[in-house]
Amino acid sequence: MLYGLVAARVDLKNYGGRVGDIRPENVFIDNSGKVKIVNILTSPNETNAFTKAKDNHNPDLNVILAPEDLADLLKNSIDNKANNQSEIFAIGATVLSAGLLDNFRGVYNYKKLQFLSDELNLRKDHWSEHSKYSEIFKSIILNLVDENPSKRITGDELYKFISKYESAIKAKEQFIITHPPENL
Repeated sequence: MLYGLVAARVDLKNYGGRVGDIRPENVFIDNSGKVKIVNILTSPNETNAFTKAKDNHNPDLNVILAPEDLADLLKNSIDNKANNQSEIFAIGATVLSAGLLDNFRGVYNYKKLQFLSDELNLRKDHWSEHSKYSEIFKSIILNLVDENPSKRITGDELYKFISKYESAIKAKEQFIITHPPENL
């Protein structure tokens, strides 16, 4: 799933598109195992996660925003466009949510536009403790959902790292990641 999300993001970027709302509900895996993202913004009238959060202080709202984006929303200073690190956070949160069979809604208080760090940390701890993934894979996902955007690996760095395993991923073969990405 991680590879599919990262590759889809790169493909969209190469074709001038962008994803406005990366979250588990917008990720589909087809019969061949290819990851597809819906809610791709192709026209200025389509609503992205920022606009949904800004206009809809609804406690049942289900969008994934990076902590820095939520803080910007509170200050009314967001430009309604996902930046690289915001998208990386959303990809990590989506993978983490899928691993927990959770919707990530509990890490936000949208009524007050607050990010609940303790809730994120509980999810990260639970996933780390109970998942069967390698320590390197866990460290990658946990880096993607780091609350400090400057500590997150960039999308380009992540794609460069993960594309080394592309043929094994596409062939659905097992592979071992022996070293984490350089910037992790």
